[in-house]
Amino acid sequence: MGDLIILIDTNVLYHSDEYGIRIQDDVTKLIEKKSTIYVHSMVQSEILRDLTKNDKRARYAKFAMELINNFEQYEDDRIYDGTDVAILKTAKRVNGIVFTYDKKLKERCKKINVPVITNFRKGKLQLLGHVW
Repeated sequence: MGDLIILIDTNVLYHSDEYGIRIQDDVTKLIEKKSTIYVHSMVQSEILRDLTKNDKRARYAKFAMELINNFEQYEDDRIYDGTDVAILKTAKRVNGIVFTYDKKLKERCKKINVPVITNFRKGKLQLLGHVW
């Protein structure tokens, strides 16, 4: 049996430092099963697009580009209607977990029984849903 797949959302890569989250360490503490964190190709595309902006998104994107080297790349040539849809559908398909701070994405995951890792309070993560 392979590792549990965790698909990380762009906002986690952008804001974990602000929330006091050490992504790999804190996920390892939270998830009891062997897991691997993946950056979906749509997330990487979003980060690359934000690098070209002239606002704070470019700063976040630069920080995220450094972080993504710590995680596996999830290459996916399917066509999706946005990054959130890509993460959600991929997690459902591979029986994985979504790691996000986005309230709307968390709700969408809940509706289709996809577990979510999210922030609980500064420096602390929580798992919503059941991991099989």
